Amino acid sequence: MMASATLANDNRPSFSLIIPVFNRAQTLPRLFASLAALRYPLLEVILVDNLSTDDSYERCFRFQKEQAARGGFPVILEQESRKGACACRNRGVSRATGDFLFFFDSDDAISADYFETIAPQLAAVDLICTPTTLVLADGTRRTKTFVASGAPYDQILAASLSTQAFTVRTAFLKQAGLWDENLMRWNDWELGIRLLCARPRWKWLTERPFHQIYQHAESISGKSFHADEAVLLQSLKQVERDIENSPLPLPVKMKSRHALYAKCLLLQGHIYKEGEKPSDILRQFAHDLHPHGLFKLCAALILVLDRHRCPGAWRAYLWLTRHLAR
Repeated sequence: MMASATLANDNRPSFSLIIPVFNRAQTLPRLFASLAALRYPLLEVILVDNLSTDDSYERCFRFQKEQAARGGFPVILEQESRKGACACRNRGVSRATGDFLFFFDSDDAISADYFETIAPQLAAVDLICTPTTLVLADGTRRTKTFVASGAPYDQILAASLSTQAFTVRTAFLKQAGLWDENLMRWNDWELGIRLLCARPRWKWLTERPFHQIYQHAESISGKSFHADEAVLLQSLKQVERDIENSPLPLPVKMKSRHALYAKCLLLQGHIYKEGEKPSDILRQFAHDLHPHGLFKLCAALILVLDRHRCPGAWRAYLWLTRHLAR
């Protein structure tokens, strides 16, 4: 149940906050402290444990009971046997009763005033996006790079719609499709592009960043572009299908295909900088996107600079897409 009967006449939007959990016993206290500070009345929190092998589930259960004892927002606790955060998020969606869905991670901290801030903006909005704060391993904080745009071709390269950066109307997400459980990496990027391809009424709030997104050992050294090339290519291919199957106007589809070509080159650049070579399969996929000659030439020059570790490749590809793709 979303809220008590005393809120039955409250016409503000309601929210379902969905958080997958897997072996995060050490970071859950930080998450729970931030959740306990939330005061928006029309809120439910759905914790979905992915069969953790530490005591994460027990900690979630205690938090659920503590919230009930203090008369706070309802906490729904689920377990999901299918592997992966996407399966957990989809399980959460199946239990959600809110007008809007917000997805979060179990090792981060949510801003206490987030829901109060965005609620007045949502009357005619399907998708609302905000910057977020990245907390580096050394404690340094900075606003994560973002581009305040709803154009799919911009976000193919900017990737600003990360998991904690958007809230989506429940009905709109269900229409556009849930999280793709087949994608192991870049699944939030793919979902963000798919939502934009469905032509939502969108809005960016850029006045300040929200939340604290913590960088940890896995995010620094645990991911290899070369080792994960096959799963990343799977996400690239799905975005191509998202573009082709969308109701986007043809010129926007063409720009988006050019942006996807540039995204392939960005991935190749990462692989080269790891001292490896991109596969022929990745190269062929990029080739089959058929960018026009001038765009392809300029993009090749950017890749050369990127291989030599010149900064700002994605911004150069973004400029190229905006001005030369057609």
